[in-house]
This record gives sequence, structure tokens and C-alpha cells, in this order.
Amino acid sequence: MLPTMYRHVTDTGVTINYRQFDAEGLDPLRNTKSNIRRRNGRHEVKLDPYNPVKAWVADPKGGWIECTVRNEDALFYPHLEDNDFDLNDAETDRSDVAAVTAALAGAPLHTAIESTPNLPSTDPTDPIDSSDDDDDDVIYVLD
Repeated sequence: MLPTMYRHVTDTGVTINYRQFDAEGLDPLRNTKSNIRRRNGRHEVKLDPYNPVKAWVADPKGGWIECTVRNEDALFYPHLEDNDFDLNDAETDRSDVAAVTAALAGAPLHTAIESTPNLPSTDPTDPIDSSDDDDDDVIYVLD
């Protein structure tokens, strides 16, 4: 058995625990009083505590009207502004976050630039540079 409560059905649906549930089937019940006198005209509503996105409102004709929570995406992804994200943009997002973080911290943003290879000198008087080990050197430059 699901817990039973009694609520008014308004223009926006039924409010339970600060969540609003709505369905097209509630249209005939909106802003009307139920026939349950001892509940002051409120309609019977059942809520599954293990499924917080569904509620059921008793239909006066018999049966139940299944309602879903409004803005369901905001319930599961509250940190998303427009509930639209693409994981393929992760590299762009990462570089944007790095740039903003560097700007807020007052630190320069580091970028990697490949160095030019050490070419042998054409001057016969220059000694041979033995420090180059022929690997790919990278120099970090501050913007």
C-alpha cells in the first residue's frame, strides 16, 4: 500500500513535498473540490516513496490518474543550466575552465609549443653540441 494524502488540484497540478506533479488527465479536476467532505474538498493522492517522480490522483469516475513530476530533468541533473550537455565537448570545456581558472587566480595560462629542432651548425669553428639527445623537446611558454 502506498501512503495516502489529500491535496488540492490547481492549475499547475498537485504539490507534494515541494514537488509539482502534473498530467493531462488532471484537466477536469483542476480547481475543483472532491466529493470527500471530511477532507475539505481535497483529492486523494498516492505517492510511491521509492519512485519520487510518479504520483497517482484518484479519478472520481474510478481508477487513478498517473502524474509525473514537472521538470523531471532538473530533479536528476540540478547542476545543468539548460539540461542539455554533450560529452564530446569535454576537451573544449576543459580548456575553457582552465582559462577562467587562470584568469581568476591571476596566473598566466600555460601553453605548450614545440621547439625548433637543433640543426647542425654550418660554421666549421663551432664545437659540436653533444647535449642534444635527439628527443622531442617541448618548451612551455607563458601567455
